[in-house]
Formats: sequence, structure tokens, C-alpha cells
Amino acid sequence: MGAHRTAFTFLSVLIPSWRFFDDLGAHPKVYIKLANERIWIEAFAPQPRRPWQLFFNPQGNLRLLSLSAFERLLHESQEHLSAPETFFSTTTYRLCLRILESEIRRRTLPLESVQFKICAYLSEESTLQDAFVSKVHRFDS
Repeated sequence: MGAHRTAFTFLSVLIPSWRFFDDLGAHPKVYIKLANERIWIEAFAPQPRRPWQLFFNPQGNLRLLSLSAFERLLHESQEHLSAPETFFSTTTYRLCLRILESEIRRRTLPLESVQFKICAYLSEESTLQDAFVSKVHRFDS
């Protein structure tokens, strides 16, 4: 039985997980704004795909992970409405800040003060709206 389990584990790594009917709604988008700027820049924007990325796509996987973390942060922000002071110390919030810092460094943007927001469709009939806007954060350079 152990050999079958090992073979199954090996094969499950090679075969992608296809979920066609999971989360049919629109996913939130994350935007960043640098110090004294008025323009919000989309973070984790989709990139053009190449044929080999069907089999090996670490940047695409990182993008999906990042968006999932910010989606979770949006859900947690709604859960902490009664005690917002505890929200900024949650693991998800701190993780999202580290992901954001990494994205800003990857783009070689200045780190002095950064703000982010999560936009989402708040109802089925609505347009994309600000669902969460962070306070200004400073990262070490």
C-alpha cells in the first residue's frame, strides 16, 4: 500500500488541479499608491502567457498566491469591524505586507511610504469599488 501511495503522490504533483466551478465571481484586485502620488497602480496584474507556462509557471503561481492572500485579508477585514485595532496585527495582514513589499522591490519602486487598497465587486450588479484601503506603511530600504 505504501508504494501505491508514493506513486499517487508523485503523479498528483505532475497533474495540475483543475477547478472549473470554484469561485465563479470576480476576484478582488489589489492596487498600490506611492508617496505623494495620486495614481493607483495595479499590483499582481496578469502577464501574457507563453506555451511552456502551462507546465512551469512559478511567477503565475506566485501571483495566484498573492491574490489569494489579499482576498483572505478582505474577508478578515469584514470579520474585524467590531475591533479594527486587532486587525492590523493579524498574521494575514502582516503576510500581505511582506508580499506587497516583495512586489514593490521586484518593480524597483521606492519604499518610503506605500498605501494599498483592495477593490472588489460589492454586489452582483455593482462596478469595481474600493472594499478596503490601508493606512500608509513605511518599509525599510
